[in-house]
Amino acid sequence: MLGWLDEALADAQSACAAQPHSGVYLALRGCLRMRLGQPFDAALDFSAAAPLLREAGAPVSEAIFNRGICHKLQGNDSEAIKDFETVLAQAPACHAVKTALGCIHMSRKRYKDALDLFQVVAAFSGWSAAAANNV
Repeated sequence: MLGWLDEALADAQSACAAQPHSGVYLALRGCLRMRLGQPFDAALDFSAAAPLLREAGAPVSEAIFNRGICHKLQGNDSEAIKDFETVLAQAPACHAVKTALGCIHMSRKRYKDALDLFQVVAAFSGWSAAAANNV
């Protein structure tokens, strides 16, 4: 990829066309679309990838987390929160999700909920500037 996102997206499109039931390719295309500022299409890719990944016995948390990011980018905090909480239920130690969820809580003036998440991240992952700056 190395900065050639349009070319990488074209390659991902070809891969998805050749293997339309590949959760891996759909998730990859979703990541590229997210990087290219296409959160709506990226969210669709992540939504399509999740059940295919699950069927293949692969982890789905990353696809759901990325879909949550896309929802947030589209201003749909409620859907983002649902996705982040789903990932936390599957991977309770995931500090990236706790930080993202904490940021949404802050933007919604739910400071206690945000603080609870940021304190956990800051305590167990001192490298998180986002969490440390908000505690």
